[in-house]
Amino acid sequence: QVIPEGYTYGPTILQCTTDISSADGGATAYIFGYGLGPLAYTTSIPSDINITVGNASAPVTMYTASGYGALSPPLPLEALAVTLPAGSGAADLTIKNSAGTYTYPGAISYIPVPTQYPAPGAVLAQGIYDSSRDVYYFTDAASIRVFSRTQSKWLNPIPISGLNPSNERLWGISLSADGSKLALTDTGAGAIYLLNPDNPSAIKTFVPPYSLIYSTLIPTGIAVSNNETIYFVAATPDISGGHAYFKLNTTSGNWLDYGVYGNGGLNDIYGRVTLSADEARAYFQAGGTLFVADTSSNAIFVVPNPLAPGSYDLSLSANQTTLAGAETFYDADLNPESFWVQNDREIMTANYVYGGKLSPDGTLYFEPSPNGIDVYDAHR
Repeated sequence: QVIPEGYTYGPTILQCTTDISSADGGATAYIFGYGLGPLAYTTSIPSDINITVGNASAPVTMYTASGYGALSPPLPLEALAVTLPAGSGAADLTIKNSAGTYTYPGAISYIPVPTQYPAPGAVLAQGIYDSSRDVYYFTDAASIRVFSRTQSKWLNPIPISGLNPSNERLWGISLSADGSKLALTDTGAGAIYLLNPDNPSAIKTFVPPYSLIYSTLIPTGIAVSNNETIYFVAATPDISGGHAYFKLNTTSGNWLDYGVYGNGGLNDIYGRVTLSADEARAYFQAGGTLFVADTSSNAIFVVPNPLAPGSYDLSLSANQTTLAGAETFYDADLNPESFWVQNDREIMTANYVYGGKLSPDGTLYFEPSPNGIDVYDAHR
């Protein structure tokens, strides 16, 4: 029998899945290839291996002879994890062992070290940029943390005297397009707050009405329009699916239940909502349930069988041409155009967190992970 690719003439690198690092190093890079170590199944780091990036050593922290996981046979791909050293510019990655030497030219590109602005004691959940005031707002447990981009420093926080101060946990945040309304969800008290950033002490509080259907509603994702209409997702254990979606007219006090239910449960607080620039449409996403509502007629369109039923991110490009949700890219009418794809090596190490965003023109998608940010071509 012949094993495909079951031979080597020394170490060979197929891919390094982390190819950009900040200049101070410290990130983990995964190297996939052949001849990196013994073919016998083992997780012991080969004693003869030496890896450098540029002229600096990159310590090996993991080895496996099953680089494709359970899919390895009959493809004997091997994988290493290394800690990237500090560096600059484009650096070659060189691997040496008893079988030979292999250099991957320009494997790692170094970028400047990002500036960090610690916020002692803060436990931030979500954030939003206020272009009219050139500040960022972040939800902390019981206050809005404010960061000035022009001054490069944290300003005084905005305290929020919530419905239940002893159980307050600010979570979702939304700023109206004209910058005059700031809406928040409180997952601890199950409430919604509305205020004007120029007069933050005047807070309006709204509690979703409970009924025979809902004994518990926890508002999570939120969006607010210029006319103070609020659209939000609520987690609830009282329905099959765990999420419900609402529209609140804060002037009349009318609540609309869209009658759409998503996956999850009471502790599933990662729903998202976003409005189109003309506020004619509201897009909702939670647990892979993705739909759009006409804000005038309240007519809805639900995407049938989304590709990623466990996804929660939602992002609409500034030019209104591309919407990202359920690991798929759609046009503004929710016609699917493309979806996320990784090769078998990248799948082994991908581990994303919430907060993906589209570029203003909708061509690039930035997906954060514990190890950095992956950039996807949103069209291909």
